[in-house]
Amino acid sequence: MPAIAPRTCFIVHDDAVYLVTNWEHRAQRNDPAVLIRLSPRHRAIYRTLAAKGRSQQSIYYALFATKGGKRRAKPTLVPIDLADLSPAELASLANTKLKYKVPSLTRLPVGDLRDLVRSLYQGRRGRAG
Repeated sequence: MPAIAPRTCFIVHDDAVYLVTNWEHRAQRNDPAVLIRLSPRHRAIYRTLAAKGRSQQSIYYALFATKGGKRRAKPTLVPIDLADLSPAELASLANTKLKYKVPSLTRLPVGDLRDLVRSLYQGRRGRAG
């Protein structure tokens, strides 16, 4: 990976999106970047907001902002276009809603996998589909 600018919040590398966890303090401390890979849900929200032209800092606050040190009671709901997600991302979303993990979900046809995710997230408008 190339050098990361001090105020960079996110890095997109190949198909993955990484959060620079120490982006706020790197400029003052000259620290190396600490990266974590975003979950499929966070990656989909990141891509949706980035496509709308939101800045990296704005996307960071939409995904991870807290008030008074506590998580917000209501998460930011962003509609996700399931057509943009890969079979692995769809399977990961489905597995987060199921009571037990089903690794073979990636073998399903993509259309069936999208329908499964829609049905699992039904009633939670703005989350998926």
